[in-house]
Amino acid sequence: GIHKILYVDRMGNLGEQLHVPRISMNHQSVSSLKEKDNLYILFTSGTSSKKPKAVIGSHKSTFRRLQWFRATFGVSPRVARRTRLTFVDSITELFGALLHPPSVLVAVEPATLRNEGPASILTTMRPTQITLLPSQLSLLFAHLSEDTFSDLERVIISGEPCPVSLVNQATRILPSSCQLVNLYGQTESTGDVMAAVLSNMGPKAIHDGKFVAVGSPILPCISVERSEENEELVIRGNLANSYLGNESAPFDKLETGDAGVCIDHIWYVKGRIDNVVKVNGILTSPSEIESAFQHVYGVFPVASVIVDSQAYIVTDQAVVVDKFSRQHMHENGIPWNLIPTHVYQDQIPLSDSGAGKIDRIRVRQIVEERNSSAATKPTPPKGISAVSLQTAMCEVLQVEKIDCSKSFVELGGDSARSIHLLYRLHQLKLCRSDFSAQDILGAETVHELESLLKCERKSKRRHIDNKAPAIPPPISSVPLALSTHHTA
Repeated sequence: GIHKILYVDRMGNLGEQLHVPRISMNHQSVSSLKEKDNLYILFTSGTSSKKPKAVIGSHKSTFRRLQWFRATFGVSPRVARRTRLTFVDSITELFGALLHPPSVLVAVEPATLRNEGPASILTTMRPTQITLLPSQLSLLFAHLSEDTFSDLERVIISGEPCPVSLVNQATRILPSSCQLVNLYGQTESTGDVMAAVLSNMGPKAIHDGKFVAVGSPILPCISVERSEENEELVIRGNLANSYLGNESAPFDKLETGDAGVCIDHIWYVKGRIDNVVKVNGILTSPSEIESAFQHVYGVFPVASVIVDSQAYIVTDQAVVVDKFSRQHMHENGIPWNLIPTHVYQDQIPLSDSGAGKIDRIRVRQIVEERNSSAATKPTPPKGISAVSLQTAMCEVLQVEKIDCSKSFVELGGDSARSIHLLYRLHQLKLCRSDFSAQDILGAETVHELESLLKCERKSKRRHIDNKAPAIPPPISSVPLALSTHHTA
């Protein structure tokens, strides 16, 4: 469980030792380091651009980050060594312990770690500090007993957006004395630029029921700004040196590609700006959809994408696909723009960078392939006339047949599609002038909707009119009913 340290001395000889010498580095010695003193080269994952780039990190920026962590959190006795060396968190995981004795790195055999994952470290080495992706922590919560986490003093999550439901799980499962730390950063920003101790923040840990805090800048030299044009976060200060092969253009700022918002000096990341699009007329990010879905169904992991202004979820849990109901999600307080049109069962693809991040480009391909295979031109259901409510619904919802025992919403409809269907019904002269989109959304079954069109149940019409409006108010006024006692 203890790493050997191999090094090359000034004469070029390979040396080995089992302990870390105490090296005294004060502020003056750090300041004397050259600004462009290269420390490491790490490739970015390239998940978004498909073009990985090599980032040159510096001694100075890295040591500043390590100093901040030591000054803020202190020493933890047993630091878990599990992050792959191809991921930027491995730098702070290694040097954070080695430069701060009496911390000790604990690990399991690499083959065991590959086969059993971080659970093998928790059960075998009993670390007091561990760094995990949010999706990895979710899986550990699902498969390990609460006693397994009893030794933990600090759990650091990084590398992915943290879902709201994970914060609620951590509150319930982790020891009350354990810190849950959410770090935000990129390979280009020396790994971390902002931090939030979620376990100490109370209600401020979550904004608007959807966004988990990433905190505030960790160093005085770091500044975070937001582009007014698209809400993109821009980072300045304590950055890595440059991209390999482009050393003549050192980093002076980093456009992160993340959309964010700052409330009372606390930053919250809303999602990737290239993924944030309008769903049902409201700007929506895949991470919001994932959080809402996990809140209702309690499954991990899930991956969401937005294709043609429609939300989709991919999960490997077949039972959840069978249980999924748009109406059920809305009855649980989820706004229509956060409710997926379809849930597909498939393996969630991960990037091949070793970081364990979701490959959203491949997720999009899965959804588009499924949509394409199901998008053969709908034919009128057998046994009904060529022009009817059901044929109009097949056309609007892009399905081949209609289950008349389900509602328009359960079949994949929403307020935007209800307007489309209403227009089509007027075009086909199948409805009265006072028939509304609210009637379509309020009907409990397609059979009931057919009866309304035929004016056979006017009393039911009055009942529907008295229901709460089915078209939701703006997203900011519809908080998710989240509770720290939720067991999802």
